[in-house]
Amino acid sequence: MLVLQAPIEVQAGHFAYPRNAQGEELRLSFDLGLEALHNSGALRELGRLWGVKVPD
Repeated sequence: MLVLQAPIEVQAGHFAYPRNAQGEELRLSFDLGLEALHNSGALRELGRLWGVKVPD
């Protein structure tokens, strides 16, 4: 196995969820996780590390 030292490519994108109860549960779970990353400062650090703009 060959481990790459840098990502091959970084793409702008978004999350999409199905329009059903499972999709809503998944969306809420992502929202809570992203909020926790934002509140802890980890999201900003990840953005800095990967060169991604993170909204305040």
